This record gives sequence, C-alpha cells and structure tokens, in this order.
Amino acid sequence: MKTNKILPPRVFQIALLVIVVIHFLIPVRFIYNSPVRFFGVIPIAYGVYLNIYSDWLIKKYKTTIKPFEKPTSLIEKGTFSYSRNPIYLGMVLIVLGCSLLSGSVLSFVVPVAFAFILHFKYIIVEEVNLASQFGEIYLSYKSKVRCWI
Repeated sequence: MKTNKILPPRVFQIALLVIVVIHFLIPVRFIYNSPVRFFGVIPIAYGVYLNIYSDWLIKKYKTTIKPFEKPTSLIEKGTFSYSRNPIYLGMVLIVLGCSLLSGSVLSFVVPVAFAFILHFKYIIVEEVNLASQFGEIYLSYKSKVRCWI
C-alpha cells in the first residue's frame, strides 16, 4: 500500500535546505567567526554515528524504520538503551551542527523547529504503535529510557 505521508528523512532534508537558504539569503547576524563555527562538526559527527549505528540495529532486529508502520521488534540495546529515538536525536544533532557551522542567529530556529516537528508528527505516533504492539514491555522500557537523551 502506497502512502503519501512525508517521512522524517524528507523533513531532515528540508531542514538542512532551510539552513542553507537562511545562511545565504537571510544572514541576519553572525554570532561568531570561522574558528568557533567549526565546532559544528562535533554534533554532526555524533549525529551521523547515531544514525548509522541505530539503522544497523533496526536492520539487525528486522523491524521497520518507518514511523507509521507497526514494529516487529522492540530494540532496547545499543543507542536505544539511552534514547528511545536515537535516529531522530542524530538528525537533530546534524541540523544543530549545520546551524553552528553557518553561524547565523536565525538558523538556530531550524533545529528547534525540526525537533518539535519530529516529536509531534512522528514520535507520538511511534509510541502509540509501540505501546499497542508490545504493551507492558514497552511501557517498562519507556519508564527507564528517556525520549531524547
């Protein structure tokens, strides 16, 4: 069944594009200069790691990565042992790192807005699916592991 729902990677791409547009077309104010801006590489690198490792775990446990599908496994190991949403956390870190690299004050709205979109459009739906699929096991996991970090 084909769905027209926008998936998180597309929203991620849009967020990155918005940062680029802000940087080049609306450079409101730069809050720091070049050497400091390169610290943005740190959250980008950690975000890439979170995404790659978490994606590998999802494939290892043969469950869906799509937020609107029913999961077949509850992953509680690796990155999922300290964040219920390590892929989304990784995406937000990458967007935050890109904002740091741009140095533009206005670009810092993007990671905040992106995190809110992920939470209210995707995470809430996923948590309902996980609770209905795994019941008490998921609720126990949810009580031990935070949503983001």
